[in-house]
Amino acid sequence: MTALGTAIAEKLMRMKGVALGKTPDGGFSLRRERKFLLRPEAIPSLLEIMASECQVIEIDRQRRQRYRTLYFDTGRFGAYRRHHCGGLPRYKFRVRCYVSSGALFLEEKYKRRPDITHKRRRPVSACPGHLEQGGQLWRPVLLNEYDRIALRYDSLRLTIDWNLKAWLRPDGTPIDFPPLAVLEIKAPLHAPATTGILLQQARQRLRLRPSSFSKYCLSLSLSPLPLPKANFRSVLRKAASL
Repeated sequence: MTALGTAIAEKLMRMKGVALGKTPDGGFSLRRERKFLLRPEAIPSLLEIMASECQVIEIDRQRRQRYRTLYFDTGRFGAYRRHHCGGLPRYKFRVRCYVSSGALFLEEKYKRRPDITHKRRRPVSACPGHLEQGGQLWRPVLLNEYDRIALRYDSLRLTIDWNLKAWLRPDGTPIDFPPLAVLEIKAPLHAPATTGILLQQARQRLRLRPSSFSKYCLSLSLSPLPLPKANFRSVLRKAASL
């Protein structure tokens, strides 16, 4: 384990835990989301700030999970292009694998307003070779992996992702990621995604600034594919400057 991994594990061990099944409305099928970029080295400090009022969500008694996600898009990367131009409504389809258990879920995310996301998912026994949605054929185009910590804070759910890696599909071309971590705040509609004194302290101490992006679009914008990328340049500059 790296020095950073050891520091994160030590902070997690000092925090209270809660099993995933005991987290009320943990999925938030209709929710608000907000993302922040930070340096991976800042994760222990973030956990220290949040430790007094947060619980670590445990899956199979594990507090750190490895996720593997396969994303689907149309032949001309219509979902990516629609996100790039800010088009609404827009969809995202993916198959998520919890590496420790091997459990697979087909997930759909639908956004009809910039500030509200609808998410639904169902378990699947195997990853489909393609999807047919909205009269279009969606094919696998990107695979990514990352480590995740999930926290419960009042009515909010916080996730911290790092160790991001990605590969284009089907040829397996690797995508070179700068070292970064992603903090995401997921809130039910009745609670704004910025509430809480501790979150305000974390934002001030760690100089966190909200960013509008998805790991899928960030991955493709870093790839050699000839796709429009101008509207993601601010996020790329922010990632490169961490």
